[in-house]
Amino acid sequence: MDKLTTPVILNSYRPKKDKSVSITFETDEKTAQQIGELHSLVGSYGILLFKPENQLTTAEIKEIDELDLEMGGKTKGQRLRNTIYKVWETTGSEVDFKDFYAERMEGLIGKMKDEIV
Repeated sequence: MDKLTTPVILNSYRPKKDKSVSITFETDEKTAQQIGELHSLVGSYGILLFKPENQLTTAEIKEIDELDLEMGGKTKGQRLRNTIYKVWETTGSEVDFKDFYAERMEGLIGKMKDEIV
């Protein structure tokens, strides 16, 4: 195995005396084969790219979508709702979330309808 791509949750980090940091991630359930592949990487030196899912580039989203992974066991609809919530939370909207969600969903539905030939 030369590459590990999997959805994760950044669980914790711990600074160490030598100024390095121990980072812990949590994944969804893995098959015995996937665990074996993961085990084969123990002790390997590599590069970690971790980005919150709402900050991914189009190319990164395409690569992830081709893997057909479920993040944390959530459906795509649940992930969309959670993402809309994060947008609402970070923009400081004065509209309550229920109305913000309804407005954003109607906007997405309108865009999809526009694509119908």
